[in-house]
Amino acid sequence: MAFRMTLENGRVVETCCPRCAMHYLESNHQKARKMEATDFATGQWVNAADAVYVSGSDVHPCAELQSMRDPQGCCMLKTYDRCLPSLVAFATKDQAATFRKSHGGQIVGFQAVLAK
Repeated sequence: MAFRMTLENGRVVETCCPRCAMHYLESNHQKARKMEATDFATGQWVNAADAVYVSGSDVHPCAELQSMRDPQGCCMLKTYDRCLPSLVAFATKDQAATFRKSHGGQIVGFQAVLAK
């Protein structure tokens, strides 16, 4: 699971999940000209505006990431509050609905994702 943004200045930033990407844009006062999310069902990149999202499920992929290290090899503190509630992207509403039946959460569109 990942989220990729091309910022207005052309820089490409990839985050662990859609929720983290929204926090990145807000906290860094950035705007993106292109956004893509990985479809949780297939791992394929999809246009973020066309994706369907499940917010607040019991699946927290970011918490399963391996421990990260800084350039000197020291463990970095992992905090997941920026990734919560979880936000999982799907290419289709049917995929999102199937996931929601097993894992809970609320199905939301991209405009709702941007508004939070």
